[in-house]
Amino acid sequence: MPREPLRLDAYYRKLLARFGERPAIRYRDRELSYRELDERTAKLAAAFRSMGLRNDRRVAVLMANRPEFLVTEIAAARAGVVCVPMNSQLDAEHVRRVLEDADASALVVGPEFIDVAREIQRELFDLRYLIAVCEDCDLPVGFQSYEALLERESPTPPSVAVDPGDVASVFYTGGTTGPQKGVMHTHESLVINAAAHIHELDVRRHERVLLSTPLAHSANFVARAGLAQGATLVLQPGFDAGRVLAAIEREEITWTFLVPTMLGRLLRDDRIGSTDVDSVDTVVYGAAPMPPALVEEGIERFGQVFVQVYGLIEAPDVVTTLHKHRHQPRQGAVLDTVGYPTGYADVRIEEEPRWGEDVGEIHVRAAFGMAGYHGRGDDGGEWIPTGDLGRIDDEGRLVVLDRAQDVIHTGDRPVFSTRVEAVVQRHPSVRAVAVIGVPAAHEPTPVRAHRAEVDQAVKAVVATVEGGQLALEGVREFCADHLADHELPDSVDFVGELPETPYGKVDKRSLRQPYW
Repeated sequence: MPREPLRLDAYYRKLLARFGERPAIRYRDRELSYRELDERTAKLAAAFRSMGLRNDRRVAVLMANRPEFLVTEIAAARAGVVCVPMNSQLDAEHVRRVLEDADASALVVGPEFIDVAREIQRELFDLRYLIAVCEDCDLPVGFQSYEALLERESPTPPSVAVDPGDVASVFYTGGTTGPQKGVMHTHESLVINAAAHIHELDVRRHERVLLSTPLAHSANFVARAGLAQGATLVLQPGFDAGRVLAAIEREEITWTFLVPTMLGRLLRDDRIGSTDVDSVDTVVYGAAPMPPALVEEGIERFGQVFVQVYGLIEAPDVVTTLHKHRHQPRQGAVLDTVGYPTGYADVRIEEEPRWGEDVGEIHVRAAFGMAGYHGRGDDGGEWIPTGDLGRIDDEGRLVVLDRAQDVIHTGDRPVFSTRVEAVVQRHPSVRAVAVIGVPAAHEPTPVRAHRAEVDQAVKAVVATVEGGQLALEGVREFCADHLADHELPDSVDFVGELPETPYGKVDKRSLRQPYW
């Protein structure tokens, strides 16, 4: 019997029929069963085809986490058109750039983005269809109502002809290291990626999955895996520690994904001590370095439920994993790593002497790797450079040392900011810390010089716990037993909160900006 091709339209058709009346998505006071999700995605897919959208057309979706986001994405796959998920934290200018670069024909927006879409419509003439999710409101001229569109269509999905190697989605990078790039993933790579998530991240049948990170990024791949297992996806429009804790207790959440800043906020929230979190079996974290001290604190509160992942949007999330049984308190050497390459991926280090012995840029390849960058005219190559520096330890685990752009150049010796952060984070008065390089005081900064060409000093930017008292000398004294002299902070700035990117990572670019 020939193997059925790995196509998302067939993938969704089978899984949506499999789970019937089980709850698929919960959002506030709304619930969609798998049967209802099947009907709504079939109707929207038919609407896309009725508009004349074919396989090479792109449908962008811009809204905070809500059921319509996933309905739109699944409908695009069932219609054979390309979906462009967009992060709801982007500003209007970045939204316009993405839509223009993606050459989107249609845009589906949540109620909070109607005004933004109306302004962009006046500039992008190729954006032919604007569809808005909006209850009881008057839509601007040129917009179609999302619900009215569904009401006009039959719940029979269109028959489409797509190949496993056809592009299914274009995800845009965060833009923290340069212009945003459109990362193309095929039907086949996304189906394989879902299987990798299920296998590597303990996504079990009928999980109750809480997603508060943007559905345009890591949560997107988790959602696809969860649906394949008949999970109930509990969506929140953004991260709020109190709201997350309430949902864990109310919905008896079993599985969730967090970035390090989010775990820190949960652990510092006064309500965590009175919240029942015993239902939680799996907490996956990644997307940015996690200080071991924070992981250990999380283990003490939630138990041995943590799984660390390492990946990037070009090879989403499960390139390496550090599983639950390896998350034990006081296992610093292990928690300093991001684990072992999964069965779906490989890792290699492109060593460079300037970074130190056995250290270099991390390159990855994966069975679910990207098809290339949109508009770049090539497939990106088999091995994908990550922009991260790292090494492989004696046990075969990957150690991520720093982003190349975040390394601090002190004379002829590099200082890895994450290493300093991991030590400072252990100070009892420190709630969060980011370490950056600033021009050394003894040397004026040459005009337009690259940071790597300028001798730098180490600056720690610290948010203290409530009532915490800290000074530069106290930080240096605390770190002296664990860091070399050239790694010790030369200065400390104190802030209420560290700035974050639209993806919940600490925004070191904005922290450096006043100094360069």
